[in-house]
Amino acid sequence: MSKIYNLFGGLFMLVLFACSGGKGKMMQASDLNFQKPDKLSVFYFLSPECPLCENYTKDIKDFYREFSADSVEFYGVFPGKDFPEERIMRYFKEYDLPIIPVLDVDFEMTQYFKAEITPECVLVSSTGEILYQGKFDNWLLALGRRKRTVDQFYLKDAIKATLANKEILVKKTAPIGCFIEFKNSH
Repeated sequence: MSKIYNLFGGLFMLVLFACSGGKGKMMQASDLNFQKPDKLSVFYFLSPECPLCENYTKDIKDFYREFSADSVEFYGVFPGKDFPEERIMRYFKEYDLPIIPVLDVDFEMTQYFKAEITPECVLVSSTGEILYQGKFDNWLLALGRRKRTVDQFYLKDAIKATLANKEILVKKTAPIGCFIEFKNSH
């Protein structure tokens, strides 16, 4: 009986995910042309168990609302095999994330972008140039140390500058958060 309940529960989660939150089907990193995307793209390296990733879910939704109409594509990348697809979909549903979920089970994207931390953002042009990489903003000074007022919005400023054909002033910052564990790579 519990197997039937789990089966229906899993199917129910799939239907919920397809109908709200998330932009649809889970993608595999190997199916995504992340080295040279079709349009300006933001790749968020995330973990459903990193508290800092949870803290930035509102920003992810805000960026999507503000820039998706400007042909900016947004992806949530989940490195490794630690979290099954169902767990990631639950995370997307819980935080109502409108971005495209990507499983990076073989660390293809993670290694290509040299991502080591969640949350970490990578802004990539349609020609494949990494325009910005690092943290969202300057809210975090170090683990456990936060600013009262955010006054530098690195990712947002980089997206705005790119869309306005202006120079990006800050192209790289050191992300602060949870380490990406490569223990289950080949």
